[in-house]
Amino acid sequence: MTTDKLNQIINDIADLQSYVVNGDTKALPAYVQLRMIADAAADALDAIKANAINERLKYGSEQVKINGYIVEINKQRKKYNYKEDATWNQFNKQLKDHESLMAMAAEGVPLANTDTGEMITPAKVSFTAEGIKLTYKGE
Repeated sequence: MTTDKLNQIINDIADLQSYVVNGDTKALPAYVQLRMIADAAADALDAIKANAINERLKYGSEQVKINGYIVEINKQRKKYNYKEDATWNQFNKQLKDHESLMAMAAEGVPLANTDTGEMITPAKVSFTAEGIKLTYKGE
């Protein structure tokens, strides 16, 4: 893609945002259009990621800068799986059970620990930001 074409796409997206903010375009169709662009971009990134990593590896430690972005390889991180350990599973179940009790207490159900008689502290409740859910059903 040429730089001019890329800049045109970026400008079109910025224009669409401005049209909505200024009240010249309805927000919902614009939101769906931008989501379609974001989904297409995410799919394209996933499709070419391995090729991009292989290409970047050819440069070794040399710094690679493209369109103002420095391109680096993220090192692989270790991940640990504790689920095969009986002790971990027992603690994890106890934690989940206690979290359930705290959630019930947060809903106004007074609960006490059956072993100690101590009142269960209600979980602090917060809410996520409101969002829009899109489900593609075809034309």
